Amino acid sequence: MAESKLRENTLASGMDIDFYSIIKDVLKNWWLVLILAVSAALLSYVQVNRSYHPVYTIESTYAVTTRGRNNNVINNLNTAQDTASRLVQIINSPTLQAKVAEEMGTTGVQGEITSELVPETNLLMFRVTSSTPEMAFRILRSVMNNYSTLSDYLIGNAIMDVLIAPVIPTEPDDALAVRGPVTKAFLITALVVLLALALVSYWKDTIRKPSDVGKKLDTRLLGTMCHEKKHKTKYSLLITNPMVSFRYVELVQKTCRKVLNRMEQKNVSTLLVTSYLENEGKSTVAANIALALAQTGKRVVLMDLDLRKPSQYKIFERNDLERDVLGNVLSGKPLKEDLIDYLEEKSLFAVLNTKEYSRSTEMLTTGKLETILEYLREAFDYVIIDTPPMAYVADTEEIANLADASLIVVREHIAVAKDINDMLDVLNGCRAVPIGCVFNDAHSSAGMAGFRGYGYGKGYGYGYGYENYYGKSVK
Repeated sequence: MAESKLRENTLASGMDIDFYSIIKDVLKNWWLVLILAVSAALLSYVQVNRSYHPVYTIESTYAVTTRGRNNNVINNLNTAQDTASRLVQIINSPTLQAKVAEEMGTTGVQGEITSELVPETNLLMFRVTSSTPEMAFRILRSVMNNYSTLSDYLIGNAIMDVLIAPVIPTEPDDALAVRGPVTKAFLITALVVLLALALVSYWKDTIRKPSDVGKKLDTRLLGTMCHEKKHKTKYSLLITNPMVSFRYVELVQKTCRKVLNRMEQKNVSTLLVTSYLENEGKSTVAANIALALAQTGKRVVLMDLDLRKPSQYKIFERNDLERDVLGNVLSGKPLKEDLIDYLEEKSLFAVLNTKEYSRSTEMLTTGKLETILEYLREAFDYVIIDTPPMAYVADTEEIANLADASLIVVREHIAVAKDINDMLDVLNGCRAVPIGCVFNDAHSSAGMAGFRGYGYGKGYGYGYGYENYYGKSVK
């Protein structure tokens, strides 16, 4: 049923782009973009260095004359030019290069030897290129030592006088250029990762706006809680707190009226509040629903049954409180009157717990919880139960077999729709059938009318740091 509903709405919502959630996901993973981009830049740097082969060139210029002649330039220029041209052929010949290699004790010349005649002159330029300046100088020196062997045989009267002496190069011809390739690799990788994150966010089938509840989930929407700005002064997000915006209080009360109407229709008094994942705000929603019900004049008790990670005492700022009565009763001790605290300033009763229990599932199946719930049903008009997220432990399913109904909290763009529908299927098989869903932490870009102008900004929470279900900080 859930999968058919998702397929039914795929085409309808395929082009509906929520830029806020996409940008939020990308910014949340900025560290991944940075790590991959820096890694690509480092790999590019290594590759450029590995493929770089420096080249050094040494040059010298010689004046070519002939023996036994008047060395007047005008008289002998043609003869000198002809001699220089032959020398070019000799120096560039394989025979001379073989002699150079033999002298240097190598199988071949480890470089490139070239020579050229300066046009309309008797000047000859030597150029030797090699991988090191030392090797280039050795090759040039070997050429000068061996050229006469061939020139004397072929020309016989050639004289080469040094006009510009060779200078050993200190820098390669082509300097290592890493900035360009490294910068390019960094920017391209960052762009690709950003695009990939955006696509993953776009295709992630979450609940991004209130209208998605009816399209993607097998439940009805009972209310929407806006994103509330977190001020520098930390405080709990309760409707009784004067620091909380009027808009947020109004939305809570509106949601409470719908929840109460559904509970009256179903003739139920015990409501558990849960979510699929942690940090979806289900504890705050449970606290505010209980407060709103108490403001109507009803006798309401809020029960914290998230035994692995209790949070209601933090929400109500009772951090100095030490309570383990609930855990003791669930472990087999007699039911005591001090199980219930009265929050006089809130006109609300509460069963608080400050101790964490790793054996929570076993404690909930001893039969004591049923006794406690029967006692609370008789003493109060409504019992609101804060339970653990269903993705991690089986506690909520055990509680759902004893409670009368359940309320699901879905935070904007957190849990996947399929997982939420699987959770709803589980709860539909329990006694506490879901009466609806609360869409939590909705932003203005999520499609809620009337949000602009209220100044909601970044930040959300109870006024204390979030922790994941296993005790690790979540930023």
